[in-house]
Amino acid sequence: MKETLYSIRHPEGREPEVGAAGPSKGELDAKFEKLLEDVEKNSVFIPVPERVKRAEELIGQTVAAAGAMELNVDIERYDDRVEFCFYDDAGLYCGALRQFFGKMFLICDDVMMYPPKRSPSSPSKFHWNIIFTYYTHRHLVSGREINNFE
Repeated sequence: MKETLYSIRHPEGREPEVGAAGPSKGELDAKFEKLLEDVEKNSVFIPVPERVKRAEELIGQTVAAAGAMELNVDIERYDDRVEFCFYDDAGLYCGALRQFFGKMFLICDDVMMYPPKRSPSSPSKFHWNIIFTYYTHRHLVSGREINNFE
């Protein structure tokens, strides 16, 4: 017997407002490019020692888990974070794998899951790409903090 206790659907989008035309795509692209340049030029990264240490521990644990559980993973370090990108070919999380991913969900600051792009030129055997992000540095742009973690 199946019992639905709660169900809700949210609208996927709003109708575009009809009115004055906004900036052209070219103008928006130029403004966005300028914004990216400003962020790049005016960014300061301040390490948070306990988070840097925790990231090193996560890297070690991930390398060990990848070897023990035959996980496909890329670990990438950026100016302010470490990203753990898993290429999941099972889609099923049991036992040690469930515990490992559960810990990553709890510890990491951001998680992104998406199915890989499939095309005739790049067939993929993977069901999901899962990216866990752990921030190690505070990020300030022109003196204002971009709050990625608390």
